[in-house]
Amino acid sequence: MKHVEVFTWLMPPPAWTPKAKPYRSRWKMTVEEAAQRGAIEPCLNTMEIRDLPETREEIAGILTDAWLKRPVKPSDN
Repeated sequence: MKHVEVFTWLMPPPAWTPKAKPYRSRWKMTVEEAAQRGAIEPCLNTMEIRDLPETREEIAGILTDAWLKRPVKPSDN
């Protein structure tokens, strides 16, 4: 598993609204994603560390776990 830091970012105001202020992003992004979207700076108090699977085995393990944890409905039988 790869550990990735994600933040809510301060985004620049839209160009078509002259008096607008920077705003917080609606979703959390990595540093690379924020750079692609033109973010200004991270909101440091929103940091979260996420584990991302890197291999097919890790992905398959997560999918299998989710499948086994799903609630069983009477219609499934």
